[in-house]
Amino acid sequence: MGNFIDGVFLQQLYVRRVFISDEFDESLLPRYLTFVRGVVDSNDLPLNVSREILQESRVVRVMRKRLVSLFLFSYGPLD
Repeated sequence: MGNFIDGVFLQQLYVRRVFISDEFDESLLPRYLTFVRGVVDSNDLPLNVSREILQESRVVRVMRKRLVSLFLFSYGPLD
């Protein structure tokens, strides 16, 4: 199922400001970052995106890599 706390999903995907989905397995963020809340708005995905496209799309893989690096970079070392 999706990642949620108190009935609220933590990650939401929008394409051109149109809500697409809030339920992801580990396609958008890895398991160790499931506590992260956020909204992703992309112009690179088609509006009629399906679950298969989300799992196999090169754009989603690039988005995942950028989200992870952006999140880890913003928090920096935790010493």
